[in-house]
Amino acid sequence: MGIMGVMFLIVAFSSSSFNDRIALKKATDEVSFLFRQAQVEGLAVLEDPDFPGEYNIGYGVYVRIDGGGTNASSNSLIYFVDRDDDGRYGGNFICNGECQSEVELDRVIITNVDSDCNNSAQGLSSVFRRPRPEIAIKAHSGNPSQVCTELILTLQTLSPEASEATVTIKSAAEINVVYN
Repeated sequence: MGIMGVMFLIVAFSSSSFNDRIALKKATDEVSFLFRQAQVEGLAVLEDPDFPGEYNIGYGVYVRIDGGGTNASSNSLIYFVDRDDDGRYGGNFICNGECQSEVELDRVIITNVDSDCNNSAQGLSSVFRRPRPEIAIKAHSGNPSQVCTELILTLQTLSPEASEATVTIKSAAEINVVYN
């Protein structure tokens, strides 16, 4: 009976870390896919889903930074249409207006958001707009014309073991994922 108990504990603890790795992999895939979707739809000649006949739009991803600074505690991202051509999401973190969808990460939170521009921002928007293949990353406070060259998101599982990964999006639309 004692051997069975020890084996059960080994399997139970192993499956927890395995489930964390799966949740983290799924979350990094979702984040990467969301940015890639914005690139594809922003560079393609797509009609605005809410305003037929309007083609001069960009597509982007908004990341909220709770409380300003680089400390984030969000588990969702906003996928949006940049209708007013300002390179920023036009709403708060509620899915309305320019918002097309809110993507919630399951069992994972974004613990840190960093960029090479104003780190006291309340959020960062990343927009792809035809004909530029590069992504425009802008902070939601500070200089409205300042464009960052990279966005770094740190994702962490909610379990006590806290597996972590970093997703880096560079202005040339290069997306890198590193599991720590």
